[in-house]
Amino acid sequence: MDKLEISEKEMMEALNRSGYLLESEISKILSEAGFFIQTNQVIKDTITGKDREIDLIAEYYEHKEQRHINKCCSKIHFVFEMKNNSAPIVLLTDFEYSPNIDDWDGLKERVTVPENIRYDTYDAFYEQIIHSKKYSIYTQYCSFQRKKANEELMALHPDNIHDGLSKITQYCEEIIEGKEYRDDYLRHFLYLPILLIRDDLYELHHSKENKRSLKKVDSSILVYNYYAHEEPSMAYVFVVTRKGFSRFMTDILELENKIELEMIEKRKNPPSKQ
Repeated sequence: MDKLEISEKEMMEALNRSGYLLESEISKILSEAGFFIQTNQVIKDTITGKDREIDLIAEYYEHKEQRHINKCCSKIHFVFEMKNNSAPIVLLTDFEYSPNIDDWDGLKERVTVPENIRYDTYDAFYEQIIHSKKYSIYTQYCSFQRKKANEELMALHPDNIHDGLSKITQYCEEIIEGKEYRDDYLRHFLYLPILLIRDDLYELHHSKENKRSLKKVDSSILVYNYYAHEEPSMAYVFVVTRKGFSRFMTDILELENKIELEMIEKRKNPPSKQ
């Protein structure tokens, strides 16, 4: 086979167009901030049977004496798909709550509750993420492409983004079905799928006069629908830009700590027996 002649400039340009540099950059930031990092974790595609790699899985580690004394642990596991997007991504179509949708299943959680503890998972991550006013929730996404330089811009549903969403939601769905814990810990683990993009995230907004406008944001939530065990399911996926990544992680870790403190209070003050 003939040797492929490639310059260093060409190699760097190719790397910059790919997601590899973004993945390395984010991995370094998380590691230096005290996160445990797992890269290139593999799951098996349920349709093709082929192995698929998850870009990055991370969880923050901080030794907390109160956690061990009170046997309470709140933990968020971040499951990343990273895209070095060359065109903006737009989230559109507001999510509407319906009695036909078990929308609380959209958060992928594992919870263990000792017998003497009263703990309502609804009041924790679900209430403070999904029912907060902080994040908008959408059900569709698109990006853009010109087939040729001078042609009209086309909105499309990129296959590479769909494939990435499929991977991270499958991983979260499967991990919550893992081994059972047989101890006296009060646990609340959240497995959070995140689509991390390099640039330009927009939300499509509708005014009261039915006028449409685009709002540039750094984070939002996309509802992703799929099948799990031949049953329809859904997941809330955070879509976050590189620019908004640090603020997003700070906010989520503050929430993780807040939930754990609330769990400790419930453990210290169990409900009185009737």
